[in-house]
Amino acid sequence: MHDLKTVTFDASQWQLVPKELNGAIAEALENARYECTENQDLWDVTLAAAPTPAAQSAGQEAVAFMQGLEAAAKWLEKRAADYADEFGGVDPDTGTLEFGSGPHADIKHETHYEWIECAENIRNIAAPVNGA
Repeated sequence: MHDLKTVTFDASQWQLVPKELNGAIAEALENARYECTENQDLWDVTLAAAPTPAAQSAGQEAVAFMQGLEAAAKWLEKRAADYADEFGGVDPDTGTLEFGSGPHADIKHETHYEWIECAENIRNIAAPVNGA
């Protein structure tokens, strides 16, 4: 019987570690014995030296990627809002955002809209596929 199992776990509470004590972990453990006064401190140092399995690492990288996408989308939205505050105004009759009239107004409107559209497109990259 093989010992491969599929396990779902909370990475903030659990960490996969090798079954065998390897060089990096052994060295960290040896050094920590003289520096740590509490068992938890010793354990923390030992876990920090343990390698991160590829699957766990991939999950962490995916979360970081998604957070980066969201940060980029928020940055674009803020840039659009700042641009609208500086160059636009709200029409009191319609409540719509306007940038004056003429060719420069059209360019300003397009610039603002493109930043909003880019933020939406970035969020679509992060959206689940097929509602999954």
